[in-house]
Amino acid sequence: MDDRFEEMAEILDDAVDALPEPYFNGLNGGVLFSRDAMHDEEFDELYVLGHYRVMGTVRTIELYYGSFMALYGNLPHDALAHHLRETLYHELTHHLETLAGENDLELDDLAFMERYRRDNG
Repeated sequence: MDDRFEEMAEILDDAVDALPEPYFNGLNGGVLFSRDAMHDEEFDELYVLGHYRVMGTVRTIELYYGSFMALYGNLPHDALAHHLRETLYHELTHHLETLAGENDLELDDLAFMERYRRDNG
């Protein structure tokens, strides 16, 4: 399990390094990679791949290794890298929208959960 953690941490580091530095302005808590699997608070069968958090003056992106392994652990390197980068970009979009005073992606996420509740509630 640790071998994949190191592999994924390297993918994440490379993905962060490949993005323009200004995208990370104000992200003073950085991009974290937790070993945890995170479940949705309402629907335990849903895994959360990442969060963008603002706690006081600290802005952080956290991705969850355990969640990626539960959903994508059987995938080859390139496919796993794709999902990890996609999640980083999603959370980074939350950050950039927050800085711009926008919340379009948050509204999209809420609409997804509302559809899930309707279909699975």
